[in-house]
This record gives sequence, C-alpha cells and structure tokens, in this order.
Amino acid sequence: MNYLKLMTFVLLFVCCSAVLTAASDNKSSANVSLTASTLPEFQASADYTFVLPANTDLKIKGSVSPVSVKAEGEAVWTPLPFLQLVGAGSAGTGWNNSLADGLRINEPYGDTSRKLTGGNFEGIVYSAGGGAALQFDLAAIVPGEWNHVVFRTYHSCFYRGLTSADKDQSWVFEDDDGENRNGYNYYGNYLIGYQMPLKFSFAGFLFEEELRLYETENGSNWGDDLSRWTISPLAVFDFTDKISATCLVQFRTERNFIDGTADNDFYQTRKIDSDNERSMEFYRAVLIMNYKI
Repeated sequence: MNYLKLMTFVLLFVCCSAVLTAASDNKSSANVSLTASTLPEFQASADYTFVLPANTDLKIKGSVSPVSVKAEGEAVWTPLPFLQLVGAGSAGTGWNNSLADGLRINEPYGDTSRKLTGGNFEGIVYSAGGGAALQFDLAAIVPGEWNHVVFRTYHSCFYRGLTSADKDQSWVFEDDDGENRNGYNYYGNYLIGYQMPLKFSFAGFLFEEELRLYETENGSNWGDDLSRWTISPLAVFDFTDKISATCLVQFRTERNFIDGTADNDFYQTRKIDSDNERSMEFYRAVLIMNYKI
C-alpha cells in the first residue's frame, strides 16, 4: 500500500526535522534523547518546542525504535501558573522481525491459542485527545533554592486506533501484550518530588494509571476493566547545562488469573481471579539520556 510507505517517510522526516530546525528560533528549544531498559528495548527520539504567544507551547516529536517509527504533536496552554490544558495527537507504524513484532493483528486461534497476522507497515496507529494538569511548587510560596518540593498530576482521555483493524480486533504495537483495540483510553499520573540545586537535581516518585474504555463484551472476564498501575522511583542527574540522565525503576500491577487459564496464549480466554484480581511485580529499569540542542 503506497500511502503507508509515504506515511512512514513523513514520520521519519519529522524525526529528523525536530533536530535540523533547532537553531532557527532562539525562543524555542530542542532535545535529542536515547531510552534503554532492562527489557530488550531501545528508542531514539527528537523533539522541538515552539514558544507561542498567550502562554502556549507547541511540541513536535519524532521517535524510532528497532520495530517502529512515530510522530507526535502536543499543544500546552498555561492559563494559570498551577493549571495546564493539553491537546495531543500521534501517528506511527511498525514492522516485524525474528525478535519482535512491531505491528500485528492478534486473533484467536483454536480454543486458547492466538494467531498474529499482518505484514510490515500494514496500518497506522493513531491517537487524539486531551487532558489537564495541576501543578504546585512549594518555592512559589516559600522562596528558596532548596524549597522546591513539587507536585504535578495529569489526566487525559484519548482515542487510539489502528487503521487496518476492525472494531472487534485486537492488535500488537511495538511488541506489547497485544490487548489493544480501537477505542477510548484514560491515562493519569501523579508526580511528587524534590528538586535540588545539585547535579543530582531531582528525586521523586511517579504513579501512572491506565484504563481501557473499550467496553468490550465480557471484558471483565479477563480484567479489561481494571486499572493498570505503574509505580516508579526516579532520579534526574544534570551533568552539564545540556546533558542529563533520568533513571527509573518501575513496578506495575499484573492481573491474576485462575489456574488453568493464566498460560492461555489469547488473552480473552483467560479468567480473572475475582478473589485476588491484581498483584504488584517488578517491571523494568529505564535509563533516558537527554541532550539539549
């Protein structure tokens, strides 16, 4: 499909343009980052933020991994120091190799198995939505460079879909669990931390919640209606004015299934343990290296 190849080219172009245009506007800023984790994951990304009138920032971002390419856009309006309103959208596609599935349709096969179908670049994963954030810094009330106890919470609702998937099909993107469906999603987070005038500049905790709003028939049988939490102690190191690193250790909730169904390949054939629906487990450690252009 030629339009998918064209879209892939456009996404790659956005990845590069965020870097190449960085020097054109002194009021704006650009960053390049590399992300790796204890899982077999790697991503390179570049973003460019335009500073617009009326307390508005517009960010474009491009990223590429071994199995995907994505472009994102985000507009942030700050009408009050403690309030931000956000609108965002994204588009991406993927390919597959012997080590990972970048983009597949996840279909039931037999009683409990699954079948992954679809080839490279067969569809665009897109999203659009918005949200709001509340933020607080103790130093705004009690001035002082050692008084930056900060809190921020962000909540959003967005629609996410795959162009090549029907409404009742599940799909894999970037080698995830394959439980995605075209529909609405909720995402929220809570960040609390302490900012310091040191090279070790920030320490805190990030709590993230995801909830799928697909309303899939019988989805509660396999826990599709349960929130999924990720808890991350994090630290930020500012080595220079331009180079920084963020380190996270992540734990997340996992659904508990009754004996005899937990190992079923197709997720909709698993049965949630209603007496003990979720447990917390170690997920991964993440390192993000960032360079300000």
